[in-house]
Amino acid sequence: RMNLPGLVRTTFTDPASAARQILSLRLPRRALALGLAFVVVASTILTYLQGLILGLDGGMMPFARSPLVLAMAQGGMLLLVVHAVHRVGAGLGGHGDFEGALAAVTWVEFVLLLVQLAQTVLLLVIPPVGGIVGMASIVVFLWLLTVFTAELHGFASRWRVFLGIVLTGGAMLLAMSFVLGLVLRF
Repeated sequence: RMNLPGLVRTTFTDPASAARQILSLRLPRRALALGLAFVVVASTILTYLQGLILGLDGGMMPFARSPLVLAMAQGGMLLLVVHAVHRVGAGLGGHGDFEGALAAVTWVEFVLLLVQLAQTVLLLVIPPVGGIVGMASIVVFLWLLTVFTAELHGFASRWRVFLGIVLTGGAMLLAMSFVLGLVLRF
């Protein structure tokens, strides 16, 4: 039986252990896909609420007008991250599988959803602290994704994994910018 609050706590105090616990569950792909969908929907709702709290309009937050578009964009990005974690890791000699990558990314996003929930509450109570939590969540995401990816693929060097994540993320952003530039041109 899994202790959810305990596993969340372990994710922050000993992320490698949390990663091993998540990966050892060997959940079926369908359950993992549902988990990822839940995280996307819940995060979209919180992002939309944050936009309302901060009074952001469509110009400052283009997806604010359409939560459906925001959910599709976030879901698409997370699927790209799952595939990148799986394929790039395997290409560099890792032994993780697609389901493991999906489990790792889904759990990391679930934990970040909890951080986003705290951020939303803080935006209502102490707005400047909510903004700081938002910036800190980027660091938390990179840290957790690095540790979970290293555990998934059996890599010893977290620094190399981090560098791989940064380089892969940069290449993905560059490629998406290029494609988006071509699409918007026509």
